[in-house]
Amino acid sequence: MTAAVSGMRVNEAKRIETVLSLLTAEAIDPCLYVGSSAVNQPAADEPFVDQRLFAPLRARGVRVVYVETRKADGVDLVGDMLDESFQTELKKLRPRLILSPHLPERLSDLAEFAKACARIIEPEGFLLIVRPSFHRNPPDPAPTLYRPGIELMRRIFPDFQVLAQNIVSDRTGFSEFVNGYAAGEFARALAGDIVKLPYLLISDPARFKTRYEKYARLFGPRTSAVVLLRRLAEDNDEGTQH
Repeated sequence: MTAAVSGMRVNEAKRIETVLSLLTAEAIDPCLYVGSSAVNQPAADEPFVDQRLFAPLRARGVRVVYVETRKADGVDLVGDMLDESFQTELKKLRPRLILSPHLPERLSDLAEFAKACARIIEPEGFLLIVRPSFHRNPPDPAPTLYRPGIELMRRIFPDFQVLAQNIVSDRTGFSEFVNGYAAGEFARALAGDIVKLPYLLISDPARFKTRYEKYARLFGPRTSAVVLLRRLAEDNDEGTQH
């Protein structure tokens, strides 16, 4: 078993704090925080999540509603954001901001997520997501649309205007890779990859590429993009079903 890897890094939280600070409280109230287990225990495991995200929002009087797919401490609403009946429930809250840092990377159909956000968010409201460019062995189906560029983002989110894409970079890929393993497991995993390397290289080049491409990214910085989008006004909607 690998150790749990945090869904958000400190520098990402700092950048999100900066981006949100440029918007008025009225423009982002209420806020839906969707799909991150970090909210359940920010004080113990990720104190920076509360310090950088939630505490400033609370201080500005912004109501934050925590949404997850399973019940847990601190979760206000439980449901699947892609389910239309749950979308109707969320829309009744008239959210001005959906803050969903790392949920999109775990979805097989990012376009459906975009449609859901368009149905839920008030016109001229905001959506903030994080677009990673490196992650150790992301769980399927994350690789499907794992690194959408800015033009692809515009196509996937046709009901939104991309306002900003701020690049965040801190730890190297190597430290991110190693820190995803429990003590001693990294050495065992590396040894296993070394043993299997010649066999896969000769017998199954496709599996070889999939298994070993992660090593090509180990020594660059771990980067991501904090992306802020604005929901178009109703008069500009084209094709979104409400």
